[in-house]
Amino acid sequence: ESQLLHEIVEDFDASVNGYRVVVVEGLQPTVNHPDLDSWNQMIFKALSAELIIVSTVSERDGGMKHFMNRIVSVADQYGGPGDSSVLGVIVNKFNAPISQLSGEHLDEAPPKLANPTQFIQKKCHT
Repeated sequence: ESQLLHEIVEDFDASVNGYRVVVVEGLQPTVNHPDLDSWNQMIFKALSAELIIVSTVSERDGGMKHFMNRIVSVADQYGGPGDSSVLGVIVNKFNAPISQLSGEHLDEAPPKLANPTQFIQKKCHT
């Protein structure tokens, strides 16, 4: 375990090349690997990282109350919502449709606008 963490930190340090911001996606726990959340926490600590939580919110997922509970639960694993290493939240796939087969959010192409410039001007300049 500690050897693997050491290798992760070495690989990370070798690949950052002086960048100020590096995005590292966490591991998703599965039925076969439910312990991946603890690995996320160990990697987070080993890298002295800061956290931006990415999650979805939809009425089909339990709505805003469920979303907030999920965000607080994740933040608690990394020091809590008030911890300085927990920077914020990105809401991903807001109200995206869910597959009836897999239960996963579907990726859909955004609608095409005939005249994007006119649309933006209309929305930004009242």
